[in-house]
Amino acid sequence: MRVFCVVLLVACGGKAPPSKAPVNALKNEKLTNEQLDEACTRKQIDPCLEIGERYWSADGVELDRSRASQYFKRACELGDQDGCAWYAGGIAQGYVAGEKPETAYAMFEKACAAGEQRGCRGIGYLKYEGRGTAKDIDGAEAVMTKACAAQDGGSCGLLAVILLNDRGNPEKARELAKRGCDLEASFACFVAAHLVSDDKETYRLLERACELGDAEACTTIGATLLAAPDVTHDGPKAIRLLERGCALGSERSCRALGGALLTGVEGVPADDKKAAKALVKSCDGGDLSGCAVLGVAYANGRGIAKDTAKAVSLFRRACDDGTTEATATGCYYLALSHTKGEGVAKSDTEAAKYFGLACERSWGEACAALADQYENGRGVKADKDKAAEYNWRACEMNFVASCMKDRKRP
Repeated sequence: MRVFCVVLLVACGGKAPPSKAPVNALKNEKLTNEQLDEACTRKQIDPCLEIGERYWSADGVELDRSRASQYFKRACELGDQDGCAWYAGGIAQGYVAGEKPETAYAMFEKACAAGEQRGCRGIGYLKYEGRGTAKDIDGAEAVMTKACAAQDGGSCGLLAVILLNDRGNPEKARELAKRGCDLEASFACFVAAHLVSDDKETYRLLERACELGDAEACTTIGATLLAAPDVTHDGPKAIRLLERGCALGSERSCRALGGALLTGVEGVPADDKKAAKALVKSCDGGDLSGCAVLGVAYANGRGIAKDTAKAVSLFRRACDDGTTEATATGCYYLALSHTKGEGVAKSDTEAAKYFGLACERSWGEACAALADQYENGRGVKADKDKAAEYNWRACEMNFVASCMKDRKRP
């Protein structure tokens, strides 16, 4: 059984309601952002909502949820309760500086009372989390049950999580998640994907979730198409999905995209500039593994001006601040920088230290490099037994060259 961490979906996760009045009734064409902004300034509600949704979901523009929240605020000030619910979602997710969860909760209550199910969903979420109001799982379940019955797909998805995590009812959770997905709620599709047993259905639901705007789903299915042995490898499709996930704000998607574009994948040639741009987004978003790969780009001048000092700072950040296997990249390349004296003082002792950290994080090549240092007494006291132990580790991590050397189980 999968336990889901609920992400805040009070301002998204369902199909947007139809506009109350056509924005451009005379012409069947999509208005530009400039036209929508001007119309919003002229106190027209629908343009404020439309341009807000574009910035919220990266629809033809760079993702900017802080800016989107300000457009929703304008719609709210003009008396639109759906706009108020969107704006409350921005507050609750931290995209509006200086506002508190209590303010968001009050706005959700008012929107819900006016019949806006997005507001009811927000009430349910904040009750579930105990933010802006007392924690109340029963109350959260009750309000989201009503909102789901009122055809709010996002509420169905969140209700499924409650039934899975807190009620131990995976069958009902699966039913509700599928219902929410049918109502075009991205998160509900993502939950449903992990509650079905058929792989093809899982992939279909993940793709649907990605199409509807779930960045995590884009990351999952994109990475799977690149590497997993149980599905047909599809490089071009994987890149498209990762590009969407990156555009939707997933740092992991940006990292996977950047790494794939640095090396190139079948059907998609390497593109250093696009790779570097994606890796910058990943690292700026706080993904330490993305910082490590960005460091590789800086070290080699791939898509970005070569800067070995910058590369070392990124390697060090990923290694020193991270603990996961994915951040071993930073430790390994920091060790290599010390062995070569590139961007940092040459030091076999420091290299051994960082090869060791990378080895502990399951980087086989780092274990092999450390074995070599013990074999030859570089930066550490020569020790044939330790060299054999690290060669064993490297071999266990599928670093084939070490399997050909003397090795001893640690």
